Amino acid sequence: MATPVDWTRLERTDFERIVNVLITRDGEARGLTAVAPDGRGGDDGIDIELRDATSGRIVHIYQLKHFPEGFSSGWGKSRRPQIRKSFNTALQHDPARWTLVVPEQFTASEQKFVTGLASGSSVATHILGTVELDKLLAQHPDVHDWAVRDAVHDVLDRIGRRDVQPTRTTDAAAGLSRYMAQQDTFSLYWGRRQAVVDGEVVWEIYPKRADAPAMEPLRITVDAAFGEEDGELRKLAADVFGYGRGKRLDLPERVVRSLTLEGPSDWFAGVERDVAVSIVPVVNTAESRAARVEAYGSDGVLLGALNGRTLNSNTGDAGGFIEAQFEGALTMLWRFPRESRSGSTDITLEPVGRPSAAVARVTRFLQSFRDADKLQLHVDGHPVTAQVNAQDSVLIDDEVHEYADDLGVIERLADVSLPFPDRTPDLNDRIWTRVARMVLEGRCALIPNYKSMNATLNGTRDAAMDQLLADGAQILNASADGGGGTNGVHILDVEVPIKGMCIWHPRMRIADADTVRARLNAGTAEGMRVAIEPIDGTPFRVYSAHYMPADHVVVPEPWGITRIGEHAALEDIRHVASA
Repeated sequence: MATPVDWTRLERTDFERIVNVLITRDGEARGLTAVAPDGRGGDDGIDIELRDATSGRIVHIYQLKHFPEGFSSGWGKSRRPQIRKSFNTALQHDPARWTLVVPEQFTASEQKFVTGLASGSSVATHILGTVELDKLLAQHPDVHDWAVRDAVHDVLDRIGRRDVQPTRTTDAAAGLSRYMAQQDTFSLYWGRRQAVVDGEVVWEIYPKRADAPAMEPLRITVDAAFGEEDGELRKLAADVFGYGRGKRLDLPERVVRSLTLEGPSDWFAGVERDVAVSIVPVVNTAESRAARVEAYGSDGVLLGALNGRTLNSNTGDAGGFIEAQFEGALTMLWRFPRESRSGSTDITLEPVGRPSAAVARVTRFLQSFRDADKLQLHVDGHPVTAQVNAQDSVLIDDEVHEYADDLGVIERLADVSLPFPDRTPDLNDRIWTRVARMVLEGRCALIPNYKSMNATLNGTRDAAMDQLLADGAQILNASADGGGGTNGVHILDVEVPIKGMCIWHPRMRIADADTVRARLNAGTAEGMRVAIEPIDGTPFRVYSAHYMPADHVVVPEPWGITRIGEHAALEDIRHVASA
C-alpha cells in the first residue's frame, strides 16, 4: 500500500510546494503551459495558471488556501472573504475555469459557496480537497514518490552507510530505533533525543527522572558581548536569563564569545566557541489566574483599573516576572527584582479586532497615567509586593481614545459588534462615527457632506409643491411610521440601526424650479427626478425621535472631536435657534 500524503498536517510551505508541482505536472501532461507566479500576496489572485500553449490565454486559475480546518463555522467569517477577494481578483484575467485548492475534505456547504462565487459570470468554479488531490497523485506516481520520500533512507544514505541501508521502510525504522536506544544509555538520569533541523543534527537533553537536576546537575553558561546595535537583544537576554521570561532568545555567533557546559565530562562538559545559541525557556503557563491592575494618583486616589488574566510567570536569578492580559487588548509584562520593592513593566496595546467597548476601557485606563503616580498588580485578589511607576511612554492620544469610546458607546446603545479596525478613519468616517453616537444618545448633530435630497415627482401639484418651488419649506425625512421605525448608518461596514432616525432642514427648495414648474404645467412631470436643496446652504440636521427627549429642542450640538473643526455654519445655526 502506498504511503499517503497527510494533507491536513502539512505546513503551508510544504502544501504549496507539493500542490504547485502536482498541478503544473498535470497541466503540462494535458498540453498546457503551467506557471506558478513567485510570491504569495502579490500574485493578482493567481497561485497557479494554466495557459493555452498556442494563444497564451489563461484558461484555468488555481488558488491555494492553506485552510486545513476548512472555511465553515467559526473559520468562515474570516476565510470566506479572503476566498471571495481572490476570486474577484482572478476574474480580471478572464479565465474559463477557477479552482480553489484546500488541504481538507470540503463540506457540501463549502462546495456550494465556491460554486456560488461564479453567479453572474461565465467562469466555471471548482474546489479540490484531499480526495481530489489524492486522485491526482495517483495519476502522477513520480510526484507522489517525491512528496513522501523516506527520510530514514535519506539519513542513512547521507551518513555514508549505503551498504546497511534497509530496502524496506519498516526495516529502516526498526534499525534507527535500535540505534537511538543504544545512544540513550549514557546516563541514568538524562536522556537524549536526536533530530535533523534545517540540515543540522539537533540533540535534545531531557530528564529521565524527576530528581535528575539534583543527582546529576547540568549548567550552561553563555558569555555574550553586545554591541551598540544590540539594544533590544540585550534587553531580551536580561529578561530571559535574569527573570526567566518565556521568550525565545536567538544569540547570533557575533555576540557569543563562548558557551560553557558544566556536568559529566564523558558526555556533557566542554567549551564551545564560534557558535550561535538559541534558548527556549520552559514557562509556567499551566494555570491562568485572575489579575487586576490599578493606577493611583500621588494622593493615593484610585484613578483607573482593569481586570484580566495572567498569561505566564517565572523566576530567574535577578527576580521574577508576570505577564497578564487585560480586555484581550492590553498585555503587561511585569518585572519584580529580588532586591527592590520597585518593579518595571512593558505595556503592549493590540486593539485590532477586539470589541471597541473593551478597547475604550483600555485606552481610558492608559489615559489615567497622565495623573498616575504608581501602578499596582493584584493576582487572585492578592497585591504583588512591588509597585511600578506609571510611564509616560504609554500615554494614549486623545484621538485614539475618543474614537474607541465612540465605537464602544455605539456598540452598547445599538447592540451591535464593532471590532476595532486596523486603519485610521478618514475625516468623513470619523465625523459620521461621532454623529451616530450623538443621535443614539438623544442629541441632534449636523450631517457632513450631505448637500441635497432627491425625490421622484408623481405629476401632481399642490400648495406644498408650490412652496418648494418658490420660497421654500421645511423638510423632514423620517421613518415610514412617523419616527418610530428604524433607519441606520454604516460604521466600519456594519449597518448600525437607529430607531426613529430623522433628517431635517428648516428651509429647502427644489433646484431648477423653472424647468420643474414648466413640466408640471405641461403634465409631463410624472417620474421626474428632482433635487431638493437647502436655501441657505447650511447642512442637514439629524436626530432620533425615539431617543431624543420629547421636550428637547432640535438644535445641533458641536461634534466635539479633537483636532477636527466644527462645521462653519454651526454657530450661525445655534444663534438663530436661540434668538
